[in-house]
Amino acid sequence: MTESTRHSEDSVAGGHYAPENLPTAAPSNHGRTIAGWTLFWGGVVGSLVVGIAFILQNLTLGIVGAAVVVIGCVASAILRALGYGQLERNSGRSA
Repeated sequence: MTESTRHSEDSVAGGHYAPENLPTAAPSNHGRTIAGWTLFWGGVVGSLVVGIAFILQNLTLGIVGAAVVVIGCVASAILRALGYGQLERNSGRSA
């Protein structure tokens, strides 16, 4: 077996992986959870407000935008703790 053949077999396209390197299963929701969307929109809105504050050179508005980002992160963490986030699965593998 040549070097290039072996490389293609070990690549993503080749699909040859040892069983211990494969995930147990792909998530069914692809991360589209209430906690995930809360984090996303908190970051988008907060970043937009900070950007506007930067253009207007308004420190107060910048602090408000940063607070929106932080509140979005905290709200997302709380929602995940309440069960509205991605479910964690135990792979059954020992480290």
